[in-house]
Amino acid sequence: MKSCEELYTAIEPLIESGDYEMAIDEMEQLLSSYADFATGHHELGALYLATGQKDKAFEHYQKAADLDPQNTGFLKQLADFYYTEKNNADNAKSLYSQIIEQDPEHVEVLQILGNLAVVDRDFETAKTFYKRVLDLEPWNHDALIIIEKLEQHEIKQANDQNDDSAYVHSQRLVQEGKIDEAIHVLEELIKLEPDFALAYNDLGVLYYQTDQKEKTLKCYEEAVRLDPDQLNYKKNLADFYFVELGEVEKALEIYFRLLNEDPTDIETLMATGYICRALKRDDDAIVFFERVLDIEPWNFEASDNINQLNPVKIDSL
Repeated sequence: MKSCEELYTAIEPLIESGDYEMAIDEMEQLLSSYADFATGHHELGALYLATGQKDKAFEHYQKAADLDPQNTGFLKQLADFYYTEKNNADNAKSLYSQIIEQDPEHVEVLQILGNLAVVDRDFETAKTFYKRVLDLEPWNHDALIIIEKLEQHEIKQANDQNDDSAYVHSQRLVQEGKIDEAIHVLEELIKLEPDFALAYNDLGVLYYQTDQKEKTLKCYEEAVRLDPDQLNYKKNLADFYFVELGEVEKALEIYFRLLNEDPTDIETLMATGYICRALKRDDDAIVFFERVLDIEPWNFEASDNINQLNPVKIDSL
């Protein structure tokens, strides 16, 4: 009988070639003999996620973390799944915190916890995490920028509590489904605070939801003008140029700038690949989809695009 490692090694080429169904079958057989092989459960979870079987993916991610709770990679994947797929921020934060207890210098997770604290508007906690990032990586530009923005926000909050209360009120209205009322609050807010980039971005999102596309574009463009370092604002604007206006060249210019700032951003790589397809630049599109596979070998969407553009190419990956 072959060893666990031999069986696993034999499956790796199937994953790399994008033959996920066969890889799943082989991994299931491996785990039937070696049920405590944590890496196998983790990889099987990734395969199930790549093929859209999220319940099974979660089951195996959880099993991998249970079998090897000291493996921060397994814990992080499970935490990511809780946050992105189950919308369970509490469980995600618990797991991220567990990772930091085991590895206090895990920069990526420190940044994630900082981001989650910002989402919760717990800015003091967020600053604590970002400062720990800077202690470890003094050159970390993103953390430095966020800390500066948080400090600017503290000053603004101290000077004008009313504006902050208005923004919080708008978010509460959105959560309650009162979109028109939230739009009104944000419209009044930007009259008082014409430099409030976040308010413009959020107002653009709400205008888009209510099919006010001309106003959406103006707000997205103003948010980017006011805060050109905020990646999310630029993504919103690029997506709007591409999807709603069909201005692919403008969108592509923004996506290229985003990739210069973060060459590993899967969402931007995929969007750039799709734009290249729209422009009939198939060779360029394949390059971007291949870069996605370099980062996420299990990414079925990227594999499928390459196969459509060049069926021979995917066989050689």
